[in-house]
Amino acid sequence: MHIDVLSDSKININAVNKDIDSLEEKGLKFYNDNITIHLFSNILDVEFFKLDKLFLEKISNSQKGLNYFICVSPNINDKRNTRLDMFYRYFDDNYETELVSARDSDIGNYKRYEKVFKTQI
Repeated sequence: MHIDVLSDSKININAVNKDIDSLEEKGLKFYNDNITIHLFSNILDVEFFKLDKLFLEKISNSQKGLNYFICVSPNINDKRNTRLDMFYRYFDDNYETELVSARDSDIGNYKRYEKVFKTQI
């Protein structure tokens, strides 16, 4: 829905719409030299899913080149926000990574917690 505006362009869109525990590394590999944009909206903060080393390695091992990660969730509490921070720290500790944006400000009546970063894998 959010990327329908790009559907008529020359941008290649590969949507992976699965819960975190169902992701497989082979389903995340897209063999190209393009910049990859990952959108994690309202999922990384959900404690029901395992945000462990295995998941983080599935993401990193399946990618190459320049990757942008857009990670947004409602600003519910510090415990849930820490999951987005942990996701970012994994890439920051292991790859050449630049934090583009980190916000916890509201948008109107809506609470927001955000990490946007780019990394070279």
